[in-house]
Amino acid sequence: MTKHRTRRPPHIYEPGICYLVTTNTAHDEPFFVDRANTPVVCADLDFYRRKFDFKLIAHVIMPNHIHFIMLPSEADFERFKQDQTAQGGKYAGAPEEYYLSKIMEDMKKHISHEVGSRLHRHPFHMWLPGFFDRPIFDRDGLRRAVDYVHDNPVKAKLVGESADYPFSSYRQLVLGQLDGLPLVMDTIDW
Repeated sequence: MTKHRTRRPPHIYEPGICYLVTTNTAHDEPFFVDRANTPVVCADLDFYRRKFDFKLIAHVIMPNHIHFIMLPSEADFERFKQDQTAQGGKYAGAPEEYYLSKIMEDMKKHISHEVGSRLHRHPFHMWLPGFFDRPIFDRDGLRRAVDYVHDNPVKAKLVGESADYPFSSYRQLVLGQLDGLPLVMDTIDW
């Protein structure tokens, strides 16, 4: 009997749309139970939001996966499209299908390199291939997505309340606390 794999639809970039993004570790390895690995994710989320000029709305770093909500930059997408077209890049034919993938590819590769170096594991395959994204079209959908991100540690029984989980944006977004946070979220007008 042959197994048939269904092809995931491409990650289509649409201007002005937020995305709930999820990426999982290979074999569900809990790399982020090691608290020394979580700053790598925070630093890379911060670096890549600047590199690709996206707004980071919410996040949570779970032991074996990451969720974050982003609002990609229309200007950076235009830069990406122009660069691909001018250079005859592999994404020139359909840049809207590859822009989100490029962001994730760069970020996952760097996180994997940094954590692999810390663990002295080379070659190091930290992530499952690909990622999941869900477009968010309105304020209500954004509220539900933020709640989903912040409720993850409670649903996983890692903590009793979202406020007790140190690796999420809950304390900033819900409690208004900024002191000691490794990563500050952006605000958007929606």
